[in-house]
Amino acid sequence: MQLYPDGSLRPVPRRTRTEGEHRQTIADFYGDLPLPSTGNGVRSIQSLLAEVDLGVEEEDFTQELLQKAWTDAVGDFLATQAQLVALSRGTALIRTSHPAVRFELQRQRGRLINSLNQTLGEGAVQKVRITHS
Repeated sequence: MQLYPDGSLRPVPRRTRTEGEHRQTIADFYGDLPLPSTGNGVRSIQSLLAEVDLGVEEEDFTQELLQKAWTDAVGDFLATQAQLVALSRGTALIRTSHPAVRFELQRQRGRLINSLNQTLGEGAVQKVRITHS
């Protein structure tokens, strides 16, 4: 309620955010893509990316190649503290042995992607997901 100059007490009009604004805010905060509207022929980013040929086949990456790329990207010490577990659809799954290692790798996310792409090929890694076990 707000007191107006004429002495009356009236409710304050409130602006509410739409569902789309909430979703976009959450997507901006977490760095994910917003969920698109399903109307008027709008397609999701995932469906569009599935049609783009980056020239990278997941089957081409053996575990030995992934381990070599990981060691080259982070060095010998960090390679013993964290492992590149899998590479699927452009997302590298990394498992760490300690929360502090996870924190440090999250800080270096951009550099990790660039380093892994130098060994595995441009576009092989687009996103890094880091978990602590």
